[in-house]
Order: sequence, then C-alpha cells, then structure tokens
Amino acid sequence: MVPRDGIQLKPQRFERIARESFVTAADVSDGVAAWVTTDARVHVANADGSGAREVPVPLDPGCVLTSAPLMSQTQAIAVSRDVVALTETCGTGAHAFFELLAFDTSGRLLVHVKGLSVTAVSLSGPSLAVGGVDGQ
Repeated sequence: MVPRDGIQLKPQRFERIARESFVTAADVSDGVAAWVTTDARVHVANADGSGAREVPVPLDPGCVLTSAPLMSQTQAIAVSRDVVALTETCGTGAHAFFELLAFDTSGRLLVHVKGLSVTAVSLSGPSLAVGGVDGQ
C-alpha cells in the first residue's frame, strides 16, 4: 500500500539495513577505514567513505569472527593501506580462544598467529603489533 504522499515503506528492507548497519568494531589508518558488522562481515573503504566493499575473511575451519560483545570490548580490528588484521574465535565454551589473522583486502592470508589469545591488534605501515596472553 502506497501512502498519499507517494512514499512506500518496505519493512523488510529496513530490517536488512538494520542488521547490516551495526558496527561492532572499526579502525581508521593510512586513509583507510575497516569495520565489522553484527552479521560478521568485514568491510573496507577510503577514509572519506568512498570505495566501500566487503572483504572475504580467511577464517580457519571451525573458527568464527570474534562475537560482537567481545569485539567491542577489545581492540579487535586494525587496518593499514592494504592489510586488515582481526581476531577469530576458535573452540567453544571454556575452551574458546582468540587467534589473529592478517590478510590483504582481497582476503589473501598474510599472517596467522596461533597459541596466543589475542586481546589487541595494531597496524602501522608494515608493522603489526599484537597484545595477548599464552592461549595454550
């Protein structure tokens, strides 16, 4: 049904936009922005908002992107001109642990840090800094 003013609302579209629009973690560096949405998708764009696109994440089998509540409590994503680094969660329950992935904007894995429960990640140019504790 179209209201008298000619605007037709589509609730399904609003629901989809709301699901996809919530950002759980973000970083901006070197003129590039990266963010993770609540539906576990990673996006990059120029810092002015142009060129936004989804980036495939090379997750390990059995691992998922760190959940929204945990991601919002830590420095869980970092970006530089050509690299995105973030944490994945592997295992379940009391045996869950975080690992670090660094990959280029085409989704090609560059670094995978295992054995360290990652709590913070930072990129500066070609340098990657990781904070965490022994995850084993």
